[in-house]
Amino acid sequence: MIQSQTTPGQSDMNASVESAPHVMPIRPALLTDGPTLQQYGPVLRRLTVGLLDEVAEINLICLEPSSFLDFIPSPPVRLFTQAPRTLTVVPKILQRSSRHVKLITPALPILERVMPRRLSQRLFSKLAEYKPNLIHALGESSFLAARQLSKQLQIPYLISTLTLGKHTIAYAASRCQGILSCDAGTTQVLQQQYPSMAQKIRHLPIGTHVPEDACCFAPVRDRPVIACVTQLDRSPAVGALIEALVAVKEAGHRPLLIIAGKGPGEPAVRRLIQELNISGNVQIVPPPPDVIPQNDSLKTFFGEADIFVLPGRQKYWSPELLEAMSMGNLAITARESFSDLVTHEKTGLTITPGDARQLAQTLIRVLSDPPLARQLARAGQQHVREHFLASRMVINLTEIYRQAVMNKSA
Repeated sequence: MIQSQTTPGQSDMNASVESAPHVMPIRPALLTDGPTLQQYGPVLRRLTVGLLDEVAEINLICLEPSSFLDFIPSPPVRLFTQAPRTLTVVPKILQRSSRHVKLITPALPILERVMPRRLSQRLFSKLAEYKPNLIHALGESSFLAARQLSKQLQIPYLISTLTLGKHTIAYAASRCQGILSCDAGTTQVLQQQYPSMAQKIRHLPIGTHVPEDACCFAPVRDRPVIACVTQLDRSPAVGALIEALVAVKEAGHRPLLIIAGKGPGEPAVRRLIQELNISGNVQIVPPPPDVIPQNDSLKTFFGEADIFVLPGRQKYWSPELLEAMSMGNLAITARESFSDLVTHEKTGLTITPGDARQLAQTLIRVLSDPPLARQLARAGQQHVREHFLASRMVINLTEIYRQAVMNKSA
């Protein structure tokens, strides 16, 4: 668990921000939950660490248990979490400094699910003490709570979308100062869907760190490694990937496919592997955060791979593609997924979603031509370096925060 402390320099910085003339201090309250933290992955820690140098104070509210909270630097970030009504053993996360605010679980939690205002009222009574001047909902599940808290606290709010495609957003135009989308295509869809808010709908790419070297076929491994991180549901996409691997094997190649995931479809996937007699070519492992309990477990995972495959169309933002490309994996994705990251034949390769034959042909092509695979992987890595750096994400979000606070104060 990260136990970072506020340094004297940080305290001086906060004091200077509060006292600087003509500078409005920014004190955001970030709303999230367990599933949203899972979608952000290690990005949220990079975001909060970067923001600590740019804002006066950060409040992070997450009332669902999540191991990702262990990677948030608290202190100095103030954490709002939920504690059982009766504690017999105090969890580690509750042993932190006074900058951890514990809200007691309500007697009937189900009432807050059917009546969200009960939740926002409970949050309001605690959050008001710390005088935030901006609410930021980090995902779709926090939209309603952000809107209600914004009204109760009389402060502006922002909402970030993690769903790729169309949304239904019930926003309050007078207080909503921005809708932030992590995907360029989704940003355009939202601007068309909500023309009155078009100027406030912004593309805010999620950022990462990029090492100098690309992992694709460097060093040369005994067997090329193909990685796929996915939910093992009943989607045909994973089955198509396994069928493609059979054709790759018949073509004389012997890569190792590592499928990192879990879900109700796992028994069927394992049966298919046995039936096709490729158990020596496929490994199924838990998702990377469970394999290596580190903040950058995804980078560690993809550092051992050459090719990253997303065989099906993605409905939600997930950090795996970004992290794989940042490590210099060659990305092969289904068309219409993360189009701002993968451009066919330029920063990676694309296929028709779930097309086993086309996927097999694509894999055979790059396995037969490692220099081509490495060239595309390095181009994808450079694209991430130029457009998806964590530092750029922090700078852009800080400016959005500043505009939101100033517009509300004007």
